[in-house]
Amino acid sequence: MTRKHDRETSCRIEVETWELEKIERVANDFDVEDREELAAELRRKLLDLKRNLPPDIRDWQKYLNKFLYNKASNWVRDWRLRAGKHLPLASSESTDDVESLPLESLLASAEESPEEIVAFAEVWDDMDPQLKELWEVLAEEGGSQIKAAERLGKHRNTVKAWIKRIKELLSKHGF
Repeated sequence: MTRKHDRETSCRIEVETWELEKIERVANDFDVEDREELAAELRRKLLDLKRNLPPDIRDWQKYLNKFLYNKASNWVRDWRLRAGKHLPLASSESTDDVESLPLESLLASAEESPEEIVAFAEVWDDMDPQLKELWEVLAEEGGSQIKAAERLGKHRNTVKAWIKRIKELLSKHGF
């Protein structure tokens, strides 16, 4: 029995208080529904890291900080994909007096009345080719910005900025 006990104690990994506090701070920096689950995953990742430490770490605190942020970012991305969550097209950030437009409802096209068809044709004529392509891809992908960004080979922040431009153009034309 002493052998088993010796093996368990020799494999015991020490986690310092500041490391646990760092995990809590990192988890709190991410906007997720279940921060406790994220923090638990980060604790598990820390233990895995300490079991297999790379030999060339120069500054443990900086390395750990970057490691935790990367793992948390990956977890949040994967969690959203697993949950089938997509970034909303109508941003919660309001810019100036332009209200959030329900872009999803306009993705198919304006077919309500002849006036709307004409107005939408004017919007379409004013739209940059990149924005037109984004519009079409968003319609095909059911409004998923992530999938649209992947198909277009663009960063999701670029897609978000383009959607903002589309919203401004729609607002300018009375949509």
